[in-house]
Amino acid sequence: MKILIVDDKASIRSEMNRILNRLGFTDITQAIDGEDAWYRIKEAWETGPDHAFNLIVSDMEMPKMSGLELLS
Repeated sequence: MKILIVDDKASIRSEMNRILNRLGFTDITQAIDGEDAWYRIKEAWETGPDHAFNLIVSDMEMPKMSGLELLS
Protein backbone atom coordinates (compact mmCIF):
# COMPACT_ATOMS: atom_id res chain seq x y z
CA MET A 1 0.00 0.00 0.00
CA LYS A 2 1.35 3.40 -1.00
CA ILE A 3 0.69 6.10 1.64
CA LEU A 4 1.09 9.88 1.61
CA ILE A 5 1.43 11.77 4.91
CA VAL A 6 0.72 15.49 4.68
CA ASP A 7 1.44 17.85 7.58
CA ASP A 8 3.25 21.16 7.96
CA LYS A 9 4.87 19.99 11.22
CA ALA A 10 7.87 17.71 10.78
CA SER A 11 7.36 16.13 14.23
CA ILE A 12 3.82 15.03 13.30
CA ARG A 13 4.96 13.61 9.96
CA SER A 14 7.75 11.73 11.70
CA GLU A 15 5.47 10.28 14.37
CA MET A 16 2.84 9.23 11.82
CA ASN A 17 5.57 7.61 9.71
CA ARG A 18 6.85 5.73 12.79
CA ILE A 19 3.35 4.48 13.66
CA LEU A 20 2.65 3.31 10.12
CA ASN A 21 6.03 1.55 9.97
CA ARG A 22 5.24 -0.29 13.20
CA LEU A 23 1.98 -1.42 11.58
CA GLY A 24 3.98 -2.88 8.69
CA PHE A 25 3.62 -0.14 6.06
CA THR A 26 6.84 0.78 4.29
CA ASP A 27 5.92 2.64 1.09
CA ILE A 28 5.37 6.04 2.71
CA THR A 29 5.90 9.49 1.20
CA GLN A 30 5.75 12.76 3.13
CA ALA A 31 4.62 16.22 2.01
CA ILE A 32 5.09 19.47 3.93
CA ASP A 33 1.79 21.11 2.93
CA GLY A 34 -1.18 20.71 0.61
CA GLU A 35 0.60 22.27 -2.34
CA ASP A 36 3.55 19.89 -1.98
CA ALA A 37 1.13 16.98 -1.60
CA TRP A 38 -0.78 17.94 -4.75
CA TYR A 39 2.49 17.96 -6.70
CA ARG A 40 3.39 14.50 -5.35
CA ILE A 41 -0.10 13.12 -6.11
CA LYS A 42 0.04 14.39 -9.69
CA GLU A 43 3.59 13.10 -10.15
CA ALA A 44 2.63 9.63 -8.90
CA TRP A 45 -0.49 9.50 -11.08
CA GLU A 46 1.43 10.62 -14.19
CA THR A 47 3.88 7.77 -13.60
CA GLY A 48 0.91 5.43 -13.95
CA PRO A 49 -2.26 4.45 -12.06
CA ASP A 50 -0.34 1.64 -10.34
CA HIS A 51 1.84 4.31 -8.67
CA ALA A 52 -1.05 6.36 -7.26
CA PHE A 53 -1.43 6.68 -3.49
CA ASN A 54 -3.81 4.24 -1.84
CA LEU A 55 -4.16 6.28 1.34
CA ILE A 56 -3.66 9.97 2.17
CA VAL A 57 -3.34 11.02 5.81
CA SER A 58 -3.60 14.79 5.90
CA ASP A 59 -3.64 17.62 8.39
CA MET A 60 -6.60 19.94 7.82
CA GLU A 61 -4.98 23.28 8.72
CA MET A 62 -1.87 23.98 6.63
CA PRO A 63 -0.39 26.93 4.77
CA LYS A 64 -0.76 27.34 0.99
CA MET A 65 -3.50 24.69 0.66
CA SER A 66 -5.58 23.19 3.47
CA GLY A 67 -6.19 19.48 3.80
CA LEU A 68 -9.82 19.96 2.80
CA GLU A 69 -8.80 21.85 -0.37
CA LEU A 70 -6.30 19.11 -1.18
CA LEU A 71 -8.74 16.25 -0.75
CA SER A 72 -11.52 17.94 -2.71
